[in-house]
Parts: sequence; C-alpha cells; structure tokens
Amino acid sequence: MVRKILSKLGNLARACGHALLWLKPRHARLLILFVLIVCVSLVYSFRKFFLHHVPSGHMLVVIAKSGEPLAEGPLLAGPGQMGIREEVYGEGWHFVWPVFYKTEIKPNIVVPAAKKSAKGIEPAKVGIVKALGGTPLPAGQFLADKGQQGIHREVLLPGSYRLNPYGYEVKLVDMVEVKQGYVGVKRRKLGLDGATEFATKPGEKGIIRDEILQPGLYPINTEEYEVIPCDIGIYQTTYHYSSEPKDNTALVFDASDSNRIQLDCTIEWELKPKHWPEWVAKFRNIKRIETAVIMLNVKNISRNKGQDYGAEDFLDGVKREKFQDDFMQELQQACKADNVIVRHAFIRNIIIPDAFLKPKRDEQLAREKAITQKEQTLTAKTQNEVVAAERTIAFEVAKVEAITQKLVAGIEREVENLTLITDAEVEKLKDEYDAKKSIMDAERKELLGKADAESKRLLNVAKSSLYKMQMDVFGSDSDSFLRYTMSQNLNQAMRLRLFQSGPGTFWTNMGDKSMNMFVPAPR
Repeated sequence: MVRKILSKLGNLARACGHALLWLKPRHARLLILFVLIVCVSLVYSFRKFFLHHVPSGHMLVVIAKSGEPLAEGPLLAGPGQMGIREEVYGEGWHFVWPVFYKTEIKPNIVVPAAKKSAKGIEPAKVGIVKALGGTPLPAGQFLADKGQQGIHREVLLPGSYRLNPYGYEVKLVDMVEVKQGYVGVKRRKLGLDGATEFATKPGEKGIIRDEILQPGLYPINTEEYEVIPCDIGIYQTTYHYSSEPKDNTALVFDASDSNRIQLDCTIEWELKPKHWPEWVAKFRNIKRIETAVIMLNVKNISRNKGQDYGAEDFLDGVKREKFQDDFMQELQQACKADNVIVRHAFIRNIIIPDAFLKPKRDEQLAREKAITQKEQTLTAKTQNEVVAAERTIAFEVAKVEAITQKLVAGIEREVENLTLITDAEVEKLKDEYDAKKSIMDAERKELLGKADAESKRLLNVAKSSLYKMQMDVFGSDSDSFLRYTMSQNLNQAMRLRLFQSGPGTFWTNMGDKSMNMFVPAPR
C-alpha cells in the first residue's frame, strides 16, 4: 500500500514537472511552492495517521470500526468483523487505515527466567493463560483448548509473548521445584471425581500413580496439578530408656511371668520413591507413616513376642539373641505389607525390673563369692607349691653351681700341669739345641783354625817359591835385584813420559848409550 501511494506521488511530481515547462518563471515558482507545501502536508499526514511504529518489546492492537458484529461468546474479532482484532502486530512499522481502524500499543507479556536479586536467586516463572472469551467449555471438560473460554492446559515458558491483553489474562507463578532429597507426587485438582483417591482415567481428579517427579524444576500448570513434596531416604524411630520418667520413651511390654520389660532400641526404615503415591493417598505424610506403620507394629510385635519369654530368659544370651532376631523378622514382614522396608532393629538394652533382678543378683553374687573363695584356696595352694618349687629350684641351682666349680677347678689343674710339662719340655729342647750349637761352634772353630794354618802354610810356600824364582832370575846380578826391589815400592799412580823435541836434546846427546828403567808393568 505504501509503495502504491509513493508511486502515485512520483507520477504526480513528473506531471507537474512537465507542466512547469509551459508556465512563466513567476508562475512556475508559485506552483513549485504550492506543490512542496502539498507534498509536505501529505507526508506529515501519512506519517501521523497511516503509519504506526511499534517499539521493541511491544505489540500493536488493532480495533476494527466497521464490519460484522461478533457472535455471542468470543471477545476478539476475526477478519471482516467489528471489534478488537485477535491478531496483533509486532515490532516495526505498520500501515493502518485510520478511517476504518483504531490502534493501541501494548507491552508484550514477559515470563521471566531465574535471576539474581538483592533477596537472592528468584526462581523461574511460568505463565498460566486464561482465555476471557471463546466457546464455553462442554460438560466434563475443565481446561480450554484454542478458541475455548477458560484456563489453557499449556503454560508459557520464560520468554516474551504477543497475546492480546483484551482477550487473554496471564498469571505468573513459580516453576514447581522438587528439592534434593525429595520426590514429587502429582495430584490433579481439576476433573471428575473418581472411585478412589487415584486418577485412574484421563480427566479424573486424584493422585497420579505412575508419575514420580525427581529433583529438578518443572513447568507445571498449578491450576491443574498440585505437586506434593515427599522426602526420601532412611529414617529412624528411637525408643530411649531413661531413669527420669519424663524422658523415658522406652518400649514397654509384659513378659510371660508378668514382669514389666522395657526395650531401649532404634528402628531404621526406608521408603522407596515408587511407593509414595500410595503412601500419600493412605497416610498423607511421613509422620503418619511412622505412627501408623512403624510404631503400631513395633508395639504389637513386642507385646506378642514378649508373651513367649520370661524375664529370666532375657538374662540368657542365646534366648535373648533369639528374641532380637524374631522381633526384627516379624517387624520386617509386618511393615512389608505397607511397602515400608525395615533395614535394622537395634536393641541396645533390655531393662528388667529390679524386684526380679535382686534375688537373681544376690544368688549370682553368692555363687560368685563361693567360686571366688574356691579360687582363692586353690590360689593359696598353688602359691605354696610355687614356694616349694622355688626352694627345690634354688637347691638344684646351688648343686649345679658346686659341680660346676669342681669341674672348673679340675680343668684349671689340668691346664697348670700341662703348662708345667710343656715348659720342661721346652727347656729340655733348649738345652739340647745349645749343646748341639756348642759342638757345631767348636767344629767351626777347628775348621777355621785348620783353614787359617793351611792358608798361612800355602802363603809361606808361595813366598818361598817366589824368592826362589827371583833368585833364579836375577842370579848374581845384585843391581837388577836392587832395581826390582825399588820398583816394588814405587807409587802405583806415578807416570813417566819421554818426549823427543829435536836435535840437541836429551835423545841426541845419548848417542849409543843405553839406559834401563824398571817400572811396574801396567795391570
């Protein structure tokens, strides 16, 4: 539509341009001014009355001023009908004929998500939509579908939605949160009444048996469903005995001999999540389960089993243990019918009346005293035997010590005798060796004397032979013998060197004279 209008304005401007070519300049200027005024007025009027700008986060509601009247029931008009149009426009520019329609700008419906605030973390929301107009719901239907009047089954998740505020109301509620340690059981609030407390058919009111909500967030229509939180885990029921009557919560029952017995015990029991729908329908909460199942069965079983035992039986360890086992097994069987699991039944103490215990205690005390006296007599006898044994042991020890000392003295004497014998033999060997040594020294001296005498004899013989040889060599030449004798006494280191230096020397003057010199021959 906007494009058609702009196209027509362009055609008009072109026609005016052609007309200006045939007008005088003064008339042309007036015509141009007129055309500009008309164009500005048209643009301003078009922008103000025909175009509508929708800002972000808002919607444009259109109201038709003419058309067919609405039928009975619907509040919003469709195409060709008079009234508030069901269709709304989103952000941006929109062309609307002002003569036929009226417009209003409304904010979008915002379903907030989880966010932090000064108070902490605000949970996420869901929007429950209620149609203000539409076809009335038929009998037996409690939630509306599209086009019907009433609460819609589907909810709006966190986000922004363009729902006509004249035709719909949106209620913001927190998402259903099932916390850790809990499960959620759903109960339909809208619907037909059923035969039981369970919703066995679609559209019936009651507890949903087969749908257990685990911990988490759920976008549930709270107009249709209620979510019942049910804690899960292991629970304890304790019966505590105290001497103060106001603090005494022990389990009390009568034994077969009419003695009043009290139990100090703790019962540990567990609830499975899958059984919570039955428990909610039957007991409503955990306290009533404990009262109607655990406490009731504990009292009945203790009373019934207590009739099978006398007070004296609880003093016997075997019978006492059997009572504990029977008590736990019967409690498990009785609670199993209500889907309650008994894990343990701890009986810490069994309190028996003092009126019954005093004679037993006195009898046992007398028995223990007799046993003590018997043991003391046996101990005294044993101590005497120990003293006698100690004396015997001391005597035997002294006897062994005497024998040991005697043996040690004999060994020491043998060692001394052996030492004396050894010393005598050593002295004898030394004397024999000294005697042999003296004989050998005498023989050595004798041999040395004989060798010395023989050497002297041989030396004298040699000298005599030498003199004899000398006498034979020199004969009667006394000068030669003298010179020989003198040469024997010359210094062994003396050297005599003769040099011929030419005529007129010692050698030339010698002539035919001869000179004999006796010197020691070199070795």
